[in-house]
Amino acid sequence: MKKFFNILLLIVFLSSCEEEKLPELVNPRFSVAYIQEIDENGVTFAANIYDIGKKEILEYGFFYSPKSFDPVNSGEKISSTGQPEGFFELTANYSMVAGREYHVVAFIRTESGLIVSNPQSFISQGSTGFIFEKIELPDHVYYFDTIKIFGKNLTQKIDQIRLRINNSESTIVSLNQEFFEAIVPNTAYEFGGNATFNLTVSEKQLTLILPFSLTEPEFELHADFEQKLSEPLVIKGKYLRNITSPFTDFIQGTNEEFNINATTTDSTITFEPRAIFNSNTPSFKIKIRGKEYVINNSVKLAPKIFEPNQIIQVWPRNKVKIKGSNFNTYGSQFNKLSLDNEAVKFHIYEVTENEMVIDFYSDNFFIDQDLKFTVFSHGELSKNTVQVGISDPRSIYMDLNMDLARKFRSIGNKVYYIDNGQINEIDLNTKSQSIKADIPYEYFPLENPEIFLEHMGSLYFSDSYNSEEGNINNFYKYDPVTNVVTSLPLIQSDPFLQKWVFAYGDYIYLGGGEYIQGPSDFTINYHTYKFNIHSLSWQRIPPSNYPANFGLYTFTHNNEIYGMQGSNPQSNNTSLYKFNLSTNQWVKLKTFETYAIINQSSPNTTIGDKTFISSNDNLYSLDMNSLSLEKVILQGFSYLDSFRQGTVIDNYYYYPLKVNGKMKLVKFNPLK
Repeated sequence: MKKFFNILLLIVFLSSCEEEKLPELVNPRFSVAYIQEIDENGVTFAANIYDIGKKEILEYGFFYSPKSFDPVNSGEKISSTGQPEGFFELTANYSMVAGREYHVVAFIRTESGLIVSNPQSFISQGSTGFIFEKIELPDHVYYFDTIKIFGKNLTQKIDQIRLRINNSESTIVSLNQEFFEAIVPNTAYEFGGNATFNLTVSEKQLTLILPFSLTEPEFELHADFEQKLSEPLVIKGKYLRNITSPFTDFIQGTNEEFNINATTTDSTITFEPRAIFNSNTPSFKIKIRGKEYVINNSVKLAPKIFEPNQIIQVWPRNKVKIKGSNFNTYGSQFNKLSLDNEAVKFHIYEVTENEMVIDFYSDNFFIDQDLKFTVFSHGELSKNTVQVGISDPRSIYMDLNMDLARKFRSIGNKVYYIDNGQINEIDLNTKSQSIKADIPYEYFPLENPEIFLEHMGSLYFSDSYNSEEGNINNFYKYDPVTNVVTSLPLIQSDPFLQKWVFAYGDYIYLGGGEYIQGPSDFTINYHTYKFNIHSLSWQRIPPSNYPANFGLYTFTHNNEIYGMQGSNPQSNNTSLYKFNLSTNQWVKLKTFETYAIINQSSPNTTIGDKTFISSNDNLYSLDMNSLSLEKVILQGFSYLDSFRQGTVIDNYYYYPLKVNGKMKLVKFNPLK
């Protein structure tokens, strides 16, 4: 070791100690620190004492730091206790890096305070640094426990110590000359009973592979309360914390497993019951801190049951509510039902703890079916069953001799339609069909009249075509008694401007207009037209205030005329009107939320207190008492070419529908 000898009075003269300001015989006087020996293992500092003073010396030693300013607070300390003689020296062997400049001061502490010399600088050649000796762990080490790491050459500055356990940062909580204490971080983990300790003490870094096993989880068994499937399930125990959410496998007694993320605390594992359990005390496979555990009897599930004595009548594909308890609310697929009718299927739409919203349907249309069903409760059928009667409000009444659906109108128990320029009759009593009369035509036989209505035992209908003279709008009457078709005066409205029509008393009312050709363009004059069925004459009256660009579906209820309009799906334009016969004006009664386009200018009537209105893609029921409009679901329903063509006889609605490629007359019973 190289020795440095600092000799003679020059050093004494340059050494300016703070104690010189104090009374000479009170505090000790000593030299600056000087370098006694230095090498790669550390530095031996020394200082001479000139006057021991009158105060008892409690501690003496050196502070050294890479900072020249205030090394007492910024640096490391080596010290000893007791009364030194005329000279003291101590060796520093940690917290120094080779080639770096450091600054050292000598100090003596008395009961009066700390006396410090002026700093002396030196260039370090390195230091031995911290030497690990051992680690002390609790018998059952777990997160947030305190561990002790022992060693030599330990810095006394706690902020100079850093510990990571398997890359998880630990908190240093205490420090002395022999060891420091650290907290096991709650993100630490283990591999095979060992852990990697990355330790930085001052400037020295160590990587140690040390024995480290977290305490095994403990699970509470024999659950003493039933857990609901509308809430997360909880497994209780000790030492359950995990670094990430564990995967939970539900052991079903089959090969099927469900992986579900769970959250953990020290005493709970919580997860959503996203599975169909085959037992009310299911087993679970839990992976905690990399190790897999099979847990039995840790959870007891409350049973799934239906309320008793539920009897439900429903149309196919119409939603109903089934009441019960402990349904799995985390997914309809986690509620398994059993039906005793294989021809019937079901779909669950919504689930709460005590209620299911469900519909039933079948591939077999137009038949009634009864069934009983119950719910599986953790591998076993629940004791309560629900009785469901599926009643299709439609039935096939008879075959029809027609290829396409046509508009139907009825007189008595007979249904009439126009096809290929002929009046056709369906006798509901004999279920027979016949051609009753031919309709005169100019170019093509009439197929589907725009206006087709029944009034006072006769049929009135229109037939329009384009000619050199403009759009011709013919008008006809059919008398079923004489089987004669009579040509009536032309309808004055252009056929493309007709928006609504109905018959009342001695008149047929029509909302339309006429194109008036000008020098370079045309204008439209809107009118309401009245046809007197006795004088067979048309009359123009001022137009209704109803918007002329919207079609109106008209119908009769309690001998009053109503109209439903819905032709703008971009806004709340579905509205109900009532016609005032005194003013010849439509009065708006109510506006509904947006529905699809309703486009039918020929009138219909109500069944009881309800009117059924068909759009391009839906069927609606309008309650004339509450004025509420609801969507009606009919399984396998063809809206565009079927329901809107029908007619009411008594409390039934008859309409054409193509079934399996053949046209049928369908009878709809809304009261079923």
